[in-house]
Amino acid sequence: METNTVFASERLPTVNALFWGLLIVFIDINLGDFDIVSDLLGLLIVTIALFRLRPYSKRFRQGFFCSLSALSFQVFDTLRLFPSDRTQPVLSGVFYVMGLLLSILVLFLILSGLAQLAERQQLPSLGERLRHSFIFYCITTLLTLAFSGITVLAIAVLIFCFVFYIMILRGIRSAYRSLSSAMLQPDEPEKPGAGWKTAALSVVCFLLPSVIIIGGIWLADYHPVDAAPYRPDTVREQAEKVEEIRAKMERMGVDSTAVEDLPDSEILQYATVTYLQKIKTAEGRNYSRCFYA
Repeated sequence: METNTVFASERLPTVNALFWGLLIVFIDINLGDFDIVSDLLGLLIVTIALFRLRPYSKRFRQGFFCSLSALSFQVFDTLRLFPSDRTQPVLSGVFYVMGLLLSILVLFLILSGLAQLAERQQLPSLGERLRHSFIFYCITTLLTLAFSGITVLAIAVLIFCFVFYIMILRGIRSAYRSLSSAMLQPDEPEKPGAGWKTAALSVVCFLLPSVIIIGGIWLADYHPVDAAPYRPDTVREQAEKVEEIRAKMERMGVDSTAVEDLPDSEILQYATVTYLQKIKTAEGRNYSRCFYA
């Protein structure tokens, strides 16, 4: 293994910023529901460092945009705006997986970008060590997801995670001590208008996860109601209507006793009566002839 410790004046402070930012992200110290060392601060440091390193590798440019999206997710998590896994377990699980995949992608781009710089400065073993540390990180992440519900295995996996986190941080620290800023060259010339494109894409990468999260929460809370015509209390309404028809028939001259004796079902048949003609038959019987509207 080659060793190449450069002078402090030639070191890259942005690589050191990556180290401290990831250290803050990896450390998880909670006081109740409050995270003493906020991951949001760590991601912000990582994002700024990747922005400054982006001219030197395509991986850093990609990592910068991905870290903006991860930062957007972290803002929602810090402000406790994500849906609860008790009330909306599916949506909460989807957001968790999306955030996890983003964090894995950001770490991959950081380590592969540093590995590229190491290989350009004739430090192949450092580059190989950085790439291997990412593979170990992926393995521990999968193990954590697989055995999180088993107490004994979960403790063992956490110990492995702690060891591999140290390996990753040591690799980045070695990159800080070994990479020389004097040998650092942009991987491609900056094109005209690249600044505006970077700014526009940065806004999109930060806002798109926010739109997805807000849209997902809105859809989860949206419960369409079947549109149905308004139906008042039909029993009460029908009783009032029957009484109105009875009163109208009495005003037209129908015998009140006959009106009272008629059942409600028959009374409703006289709802459209507009005129009542009384007729006396040859036998002397009286009956009424109704005219309807």
